[in-house]
Amino acid sequence: MKRILPIAVVLTLCAGLASAQLNVWRWQNPLPVGNYLRAVQMVSLNTIYVCGDNGNFMRSTDGGASWDVQNNVLKIDTKLNSLSFLDQNYGMICGDAGRLIKTTDGGKSWQNIVTDAKYNFNGILVLDKNIAIVISNVGSVLRTNDGGKNWISVPLEETRELFSIKKHSTDFLTITGYAGTLRRSTDMGLTWPAIETKIGNSFYSANFSDSLTGTIVGENAVMRHTSDGGVTWSDQQLADKSIITANLNVIDGKDPNIMAIVGNHGTLLYTTDGGTR
Repeated sequence: MKRILPIAVVLTLCAGLASAQLNVWRWQNPLPVGNYLRAVQMVSLNTIYVCGDNGNFMRSTDGGASWDVQNNVLKIDTKLNSLSFLDQNYGMICGDAGRLIKTTDGGKSWQNIVTDAKYNFNGILVLDKNIAIVISNVGSVLRTNDGGKNWISVPLEETRELFSIKKHSTDFLTITGYAGTLRRSTDMGLTWPAIETKIGNSFYSANFSDSLTGTIVGENAVMRHTSDGGVTWSDQQLADKSIITANLNVIDGKDPNIMAIVGNHGTLLYTTDGGTR
């Protein structure tokens, strides 16, 4: 299973402390935190939210120049895997062991959301202040209509581990997952018909500029493009014909032609022609 970027840790014993503090260790490099960071969302040019291991949540309101760091939010010591903010105030975070938390003030305070799930939530998408969807490592999709008070399981004909969920337009959502899993919803997540890809690699991320045109990326550098809504797919190649083998973890773009892909081993790919090259 893919996960995002490890951050190296260097600890230095702080000199000059009072004798009662000589056994205290503090993060020296990197700052502001040394945990694995697993999800990021740029809500505006200045406001950025990040979550990661050990219940870590970070917030910047100056474009990343400085950070407010919260460790072990609500005493959570497990991984926080995904976050989704509707605006600068309202958002949810999901994590391992069925963790779901919610904020209405931009992360200044949090409340637990209770579900019966004990498995790991890998992705979350907040559509409005009532509707949110979470996906899991056991292939389940849960949906709420009341801001997280109650959750309903969405039936799927096949359950495989699901890695990411993404909104491409108001009425077009996708889920990617294990062994070629790609699903779409055009009804705010009520149903998730499968899109046939005819490939066994796991897909970690998708980006669609409209209901017909999209690119999926994933395991072992798989990168496929469709212009007919998934009826047919073509393999994408790099402009210089070089070969990459790293897992490709995330693809994103706000313009139909301009997209970026990040992957393992520092892989970074960029296109200005919608993925033709």
